Amino acid sequence: MNILTKTSFVLLATTLAACGSVPKKTFVFDAIDTAETPHACMVVVDDDWDGAITNEQFLRAGDRDELRLTIEFPVAEVEVTVAPVQLNPDGTIARAPRSRSQARETTDLQAGIRRLRMTDPDKQLFILAPR
Repeated sequence: MNILTKTSFVLLATTLAACGSVPKKTFVFDAIDTAETPHACMVVVDDDWDGAITNEQFLRAGDRDELRLTIEFPVAEVEVTVAPVQLNPDGTIARAPRSRSQARETTDLQAGIRRLRMTDPDKQLFILAPR
């Protein structure tokens, strides 16, 4: 095999590997209620509630006012749920829901649900309606 053929194989393999990567985008999430009051929330991507807890995908918890979250797009759209959470007096999470049904029981606000695409704006504001 000559050097040109070897180089072509290496370039082809590199191109295929690059094409196989999953695109990502970083979004900034915030949440308020209809009276424009900020709320502590958990951001859940594609119903991965345990992953959201493990990765501490919370906004307005501790000293974090908003959440910067990098999301993978293995398909054209991903579903994002912003679920209100209860805080302890020190600003830590008192109870994080592990499902949609638990999210309904946590506060008197409904979770916000939206389908996001790579082309959507970086800043995402959710307005949570009362139940």
